[in-house]
Amino acid sequence: HAGLGQIALHQQDLASAEKYYQRAGQLKPNLPQVWLNLGIVYVKQQKLADAVIACQKAVSLKPDLVQAHMVLAAILVKQKKLEAAAEEYQKVIRLQPKDPKTYGKLVQLYIDNQIHLDTAISLVQTAIRLAPSSSVYLNQLAWIYYNTGQYIEAEQSLLKALKIDPNNQLYLEGLQEIRKILSQ
Repeated sequence: HAGLGQIALHQQDLASAEKYYQRAGQLKPNLPQVWLNLGIVYVKQQKLADAVIACQKAVSLKPDLVQAHMVLAAILVKQKKLEAAAEEYQKVIRLQPKDPKTYGKLVQLYIDNQIHLDTAISLVQTAIRLAPSSSVYLNQLAWIYYNTGQYIEAEQSLLKALKIDPNNQLYLEGLQEIRKILSQ
């Protein structure tokens, strides 16, 4: 049934995928991947409460299932349960401390909601150390500095980002805005 669910999901036949994964969950309730996939189907159907339950079941069966934590975090963000979402990202960071993407996602959660910006600085600095050739994390750092009034640091971060991605229009506009403020 799980295989049929995968085929149905791939074909975007969400109603069939849901039925197949539900049946697979009944037949083999201890397979975390079945519950994760059912959670993904529920997300696509906008059944977020059901998706949370399915992903939590997957995580209860396999606490180190990174993808389940990531899906759960994304759902919790949609539900505006920001602290719970942050906890899921932190669990992934503990499971995969050398993967900069999760640091970036947690930082973006903090940036988007203007919360825990001091913590976000250290998180994004870790992402920068892990992925020194990525301009994205340098831009996140610049954004945090800008929004906390640290304009010189913001300018320095954006200049580093522009060394990596010199034609990025967003970075160029940000630099222009920062320099306008610094010149006043």
